[in-house]
Amino acid sequence: MELIDTVFEAAQNSAKFEKALDLYNEMFDLKSSVIFSIHDFTEARQGFYWSDFVKNNLPAGVREKLERGDDKDERKAYEALAHLPPLTPYTEPTLFGVSRYEDMPPSEFRSAGEALGVYHRVSCMLNQSGPWMDALFVHGESAFPAQRYCNDKTVQILMPVMSNAIELSRTTRALRKKYAATLAALDHLGLGVFLLDERGHVLERNRAAKDILAMSDGLNLGRDGRLSCALGRDNNILTRSLEAAFDMEKQGTDRSIHKIERPSGKHDYLWSLSCLQDADGEFETHARFGFLSIIDPTKEGHLSADGLRVLGDLTDAETAVVEGLVRGMRVSEIALVRDVQENSIRVQLKTIFQKLRCSSQADVVRLASTTRLPIE
Repeated sequence: MELIDTVFEAAQNSAKFEKALDLYNEMFDLKSSVIFSIHDFTEARQGFYWSDFVKNNLPAGVREKLERGDDKDERKAYEALAHLPPLTPYTEPTLFGVSRYEDMPPSEFRSAGEALGVYHRVSCMLNQSGPWMDALFVHGESAFPAQRYCNDKTVQILMPVMSNAIELSRTTRALRKKYAATLAALDHLGLGVFLLDERGHVLERNRAAKDILAMSDGLNLGRDGRLSCALGRDNNILTRSLEAAFDMEKQGTDRSIHKIERPSGKHDYLWSLSCLQDADGEFETHARFGFLSIIDPTKEGHLSADGLRVLGDLTDAETAVVEGLVRGMRVSEIALVRDVQENSIRVQLKTIFQKLRCSSQADVVRLASTTRLPIE
């Protein structure tokens, strides 16, 4: 469903919410809709997303008054909405405690809507966090069956989806602001980094991670924003690692380096996962995020054998073999470049493993990533 896909996209790119509202209007034959956040005990308003009709037709002065919280005519409705069960649509008479539209108190915003052909307004609280309430307001023409809309099963299914997307978009914006410098620094080291939620949805990623996804070589991003591996075996490991990272009892017990096989046959990606907890409550209550770091051993210019030469006191010949490994070369390719037999390279590798206390070529590449100084 295009609407669901767009809502998921909006969780990472909030500008998509307005497209989602237009699709929502089409689905339920609505005139217009708007989402915004209301502060409980001040006139503050924030986080406005407008569907095309209201954005293009509502008089600028009326829109500005709403955005700055000069909407005292609506205050009673907001207060009623905040005390009713969330994720449930309510008609305007219900919020004002009257049985007929004719009995509702005067409202500048209702009058402005009627001038545009809007005669029914239905409200739904999506989230409530502290003094803030996120709400969806939809508008229908005179023949719009408001009560039928409120009872529509599809609407009831979509409200939690919209609610989660709004919360996730707020968290994503905060994460981008908080970790922008860190992600940029890790770009310099050639490390791809993904910030994930508990279900594996990508909240943010750095440039190196985007480059890895662009290659479509073992790691994919689904239309729902979820990260997955091309091979089922690798995907199962990623899923189990996510579950362990967010499990309070197991948290911190898995320090493993895992690999993702690449269909192209190039050196496997290496990755590790840890959990970041929002202990200071900067985002949402008890929010936790997965921090997935991934190395592409074939990416030139980021990994080198310089650190390993010093760490293992490697000879020039051994350093040349390690340099080949971190550039993504196979044993046969290293032998060809060095004009020696493959067996000679394998013998040198055994010595390199002993000196560096590694057990595989992948371990050597991982170690190279940890000894790379961020100085050019």
